[in-house]
Amino acid sequence: MEKNSDNMFRKEIDAHLFDIWAQVLNLQLEFTLNHERHLYTQFGIEKSQRIADVGCGTGYYTRFLKKWLAQSNFILGFDIQEKFIQYAQKNNTVSGIEYQCNAFDGISGLFDLITARLLVQHLPDPQAFFNWASSCISSGGHLVVIEPYDEMEYFSERMVNYKKFRLNLRKATCNGHGNREVCKEIKDYMTKNHFDIIWDNIIVIPAIGKLKKIIYKAKTLVPKLNLFPLTDKEKSLYTGDLDSWFNKSSSYAHIALKTVVGRRI
Repeated sequence: MEKNSDNMFRKEIDAHLFDIWAQVLNLQLEFTLNHERHLYTQFGIEKSQRIADVGCGTGYYTRFLKKWLAQSNFILGFDIQEKFIQYAQKNNTVSGIEYQCNAFDGISGLFDLITARLLVQHLPDPQAFFNWASSCISSGGHLVVIEPYDEMEYFSERMVNYKKFRLNLRKATCNGHGNREVCKEIKDYMTKNHFDIIWDNIIVIPAIGKLKKIIYKAKTLVPKLNLFPLTDKEKSLYTGDLDSWFNKSSSYAHIALKTVVGRRI
């Protein structure tokens, strides 16, 4: 796999805009952290010592893995996006973590745990990733794959305006979207590569308390962008009207994640 074969970011993106995008990604993680944490406290995963976080992005999730998995002595976070790795290295204050700009097929060695969060949908060849994971996980080790579950991911009016903001930001920073249909094939990929499926579930998360924090954070970020045109209506949605829009809304927002855990046979 070529290092730049899935280059997410536009060449012209500057450091300021990237920093805003990274903050948005970190905020989104806050929705789900408490719900994902339980995956790492069972199945023997909590005993993992050597861990690889594939497609680690900003490194935010990698740092939580280190916190959750106290017995670990080494966590490698890697991503093909150099901007992400620079951001992760700059903001890391946790010992025992190493960040590399690399593709998965540039990584060798054995790991007790490999995590792939919102990664598989972006891969041009998912099969190659599962082949690699099978070869790099020790016997009895685990592979955790987490992907959006589109059928339920956003079904509320309450999330519409934040989603618009995120999509506009993505247009200004990124090259397209991933293939989310692949989440339906994760189990097949795993079983074909010598994994027993020990967890296959959809985590449904009501995005209530954290949503307000994200909305207000988005309000502080949007005026800084000015890199894509907004209609007057869109501008009003992203500024003061967000307060009344949030307070008047009686609907609920949910995020759903497809989570699959495999144990290497």
